[in-house]
Amino acid sequence: MINARHGDTLLHIALRVNGAEPEQKATVVTELLGQGCSHEVTNNELELPANVDQAIFHHAFLHKLPEWNRVAAAKLVQVSAEEAKLRELEMARIRKKMEIRERVQLEERAQGVRHAAQEARRQARSRRAHNALVAVGLHRLIAREARANAEQGVGSLAPDLLQSVLSVLPQPVQQVLPVWCYNLDSDVADDAVDA
Repeated sequence: MINARHGDTLLHIALRVNGAEPEQKATVVTELLGQGCSHEVTNNELELPANVDQAIFHHAFLHKLPEWNRVAAAKLVQVSAEEAKLRELEMARIRKKMEIRERVQLEERAQGVRHAAQEARRQARSRRAHNALVAVGLHRLIAREARANAEQGVGSLAPDLLQSVLSVLPQPVQQVLPVWCYNLDSDVADDAVDA
C-alpha cells in the first residue's frame, strides 16, 4: 500500500511505500535525491518528504547520499578521463592524417620541381643542339658563297654577310660560332666544311 496524497512527488511516494525493506527504500530515496529530486517540495497538504518517513529519509540523506555523490563524482571523473583519452586518440588520428596529407603535398611539389628542372634541361639541350646546327649551316653557307665568288673572280662578301647574319642571331648562337670557322681564305676551313 502506498497511501499517496494529492501533489506527492516521487520522493513522497518512495517514502510512503509500505512493506519494503528499509535499506531498499533508503537506496531508492538516495537515488532520487542524487538525481536531483528536491526534498523541499511539498504536496497539496504542505507535507515535506522528510516528514513522511523521517528515519529512512535521514538515513538516505545523511549517510547514503554523500557516498552516492562520491561514487557519481568518481564515475564522472572516469568518464571524463575516457572522453579525454578518446579525444586524444581522435586528435592523434587527425594529426597523422594531416601529416600524411602534408607529406603527399610536399612530394607532389618536389616532383613538380623535378619535372620542371628536367624540362628546362631538355629545352636547354634542344636549344644548344639547334644553335650548333645553325652554326654549322651558316658556316657551310658562307663557305659556299666564298668558293662561288672565288670561282667567278668576285671579291668575297663572306665577312659582310657574316656580320649581317650575326647581328640578327641571338647571343647564344653568336657564342657557338667560333671565329676560326670563318677564316674563309684558309684551305683548312674549306676542308673542314667539305668534311
